Amino acid sequence: MRHILLIPLFCSFVAPAQTAPQKEAVKPPAAAAGPVTPDNKVVATIDGKDYTAGEVRALVDKFPPQIRSAFAQNPTRALNFIFMMQYLADQAQYHNLDKAPEFQQDFEYTRLNLLSQAELNNYRNTYQPTYDEQQAYYNEHAAQYEQAHVQVIYISFVSGALKDAGKALDEAGAKAKIEDLRKQIVAGADFSKLAAENSEDKASAAKGGDFGIITRVSPYPEVIKSTVFALKEGEVSEPVRQPNGYYLFKLAKLDKQSFNDVQSKVFEQLKQDHFNQWVKSIETRYTVNVKDPQFFAGHPPR
Repeated sequence: MRHILLIPLFCSFVAPAQTAPQKEAVKPPAAAAGPVTPDNKVVATIDGKDYTAGEVRALVDKFPPQIRSAFAQNPTRALNFIFMMQYLADQAQYHNLDKAPEFQQDFEYTRLNLLSQAELNNYRNTYQPTYDEQQAYYNEHAAQYEQAHVQVIYISFVSGALKDAGKALDEAGAKAKIEDLRKQIVAGADFSKLAAENSEDKASAAKGGDFGIITRVSPYPEVIKSTVFALKEGEVSEPVRQPNGYYLFKLAKLDKQSFNDVQSKVFEQLKQDHFNQWVKSIETRYTVNVKDPQFFAGHPPR
């Protein structure tokens, strides 16, 4: 039953089989400052054999970053894992398990997967957009970097079952109230004053309805962003319904983020676009044009 006892140890060290191509490699934590152990000094005995500091370092350095990180955090446990894994691998070879068809299939798939992921990472990291390319992209996508400075009035509503003796508005009441507020604003009433007196978005109400900045990529519902960016400066929107209330938006000012403010985002966007185009070209190149549908229909997954 020894194999059952090994499972928790292995699970705590073995990395996932697949890693997203954009994910950075795990870096071992920096070692604490202190005297360096000479390479020729014996530092451990494992299975009756002495190992020097140099031998341990060379052994650990053969493994990927996540194992080196585990060693930096808990050296003895990581070494225990490495030697156990090596022993089991040797035993598998002794029993010719590496020659079994299912092993060869898994090994080939793993080889292809690791190499393809390495090439994806290499291609992604090799391309470095020039400053001129970044500037051109920024100029060509000017609308993408617009930012709207907005004011807001928010009136909430609740369902009839939750309505509390007239203290909370139902949807019809909230809509009527916000439409009335809009009529007052269109007639010349001060938006900031009405926001401070009526808006239930307390944070913005305390600042005369100042809601801050909304960009094209802000994490707000699309209906809000499309409404705001359709306004002209000084204009007030029609009521915008959301699940728990209605909003009025006023576009106080529309300007654009500077190139310096968004250069890092432009850089990453260009890299991603370049990468996506490359992957798409490979996908297109190897598109399967079926000539014999019967052949594929006769080969269901096994």
